[in-house]
Amino acid sequence: MILLTLPAKESKDKHTGLFTRFLAVSIVLLAIIFYPAQSEALTLEFDQVLTDALDNAYDLKIATADIDLKTIRVDEAFATYYPTLGVRLGNEYLHDLDHGSNGSTYVGTTYISGSQSTYQHSLSFNLNYNLYDFGARGRKYDNVMRDVDLAGYAFSKSKIDLEVKVLDLFTEGLKLTSSTRAYREILNRRQEIYAIEQRKFAAGSTQKIQVAEAAVAIAETLKQLTDSRMRSQNVLKEISVITRQEYEAETTGFADFSATTASSAQRPDIAKLPEIIAYDLDIQKKTAEYEIIDLERYPKLTMYADYKLYGQDENNFYDSFQDLSRKNASIGIIIDLPLFQGFATIHKARGLQKEIEKLRLERGKRIAELTAQIDSLIASDQIFQESGTERRECLENSAQLQDMARRLNEQQLTERLYYLRTQVDLLEKQLDIRLKEIDWAANSRRLLFLSQEEN
Repeated sequence: MILLTLPAKESKDKHTGLFTRFLAVSIVLLAIIFYPAQSEALTLEFDQVLTDALDNAYDLKIATADIDLKTIRVDEAFATYYPTLGVRLGNEYLHDLDHGSNGSTYVGTTYISGSQSTYQHSLSFNLNYNLYDFGARGRKYDNVMRDVDLAGYAFSKSKIDLEVKVLDLFTEGLKLTSSTRAYREILNRRQEIYAIEQRKFAAGSTQKIQVAEAAVAIAETLKQLTDSRMRSQNVLKEISVITRQEYEAETTGFADFSATTASSAQRPDIAKLPEIIAYDLDIQKKTAEYEIIDLERYPKLTMYADYKLYGQDENNFYDSFQDLSRKNASIGIIIDLPLFQGFATIHKARGLQKEIEKLRLERGKRIAELTAQIDSLIASDQIFQESGTERRECLENSAQLQDMARRLNEQQLTERLYYLRTQVDLLEKQLDIRLKEIDWAANSRRLLFLSQEEN
């Protein structure tokens, strides 16, 4: 590193001299702190980072657990197609307040005793089965199946979101890596420019303002280099949270994307993207819920069967329990018709209609957003490819200008300052084109992710 100091020479402007000395010392300190000589011990490959993210990301693990949960709910919903069996044991003391009453009877499943005061026990086995409910049960089961599908599409959407997030972070890291390399090269040239301006100032062939401008240029480059390195650290931290891998910022770099072309990905069918299919399923689910409310207004037919044992004793609790000698069995059909439920079903149906309307609006909005996003990616890709000739010509012209300056410098027909400034200009143009190429490669991959996730 070249030490930045000013030659000892009288100046008419003392304030300018003090400012330049202070600026030079500040640049040296910044260079020592933020410009260590480091070698990149680890180079991150995008495919490996994406694999680590897919294997370790909490969002995907949560989405997978939700699929498992919804699958269990399917078995739970299917249980409504089976009959229910139950056992009931009753113990009571009956005190007859109307002496002389006798006889007992059953009304449905209710037993009414008319005997005298006594201890009594009953043991019953019952079976119930839903015979017919006009299809309400089937629609409920279909909705549970839709929940499984919704969980699956939620997983696909989470996967796309994760891929895009990793892509954005990796793209930012790769651009910062390229910027850091370019800024280091630019800094070397500008340090040499500053040293030459110092020598020229000492020889009296230039003004102090030019020395100060060279120092300011170094400070700006150091600031860019420092910002780039600090942002690289933040990007690595964010990637580490997703992949659950540790990275050393000073020894970690980003490799170029593997070769991808625009022909690798076609315009995806937006209607087949997981996010849009999820909206369709949600609308179907709410529609089924509305139909269920309507079907539940009709009668529900249920079959029941009971087998009962009954025992009693007027004086002893335990003797009545041992006297389970009376038996009877019953079978019947119950028709259950809800006539009035406080207008709850009406308001619930109206709420579901509004939910369906809202979902349709959200679906239309999301389709418009995705269409605009995909159109922008495709348009950017076309513009980048169409401007390929201009980029090559720009680099060729800059390279020719640099080569001409180098030959003139070797022949001592021009100052080395012109050659160095030409190099700085070429490095800046190369960096600008390099960043555009990275953005193009990232856009191609983003479009590829959307195309691969069609269902």
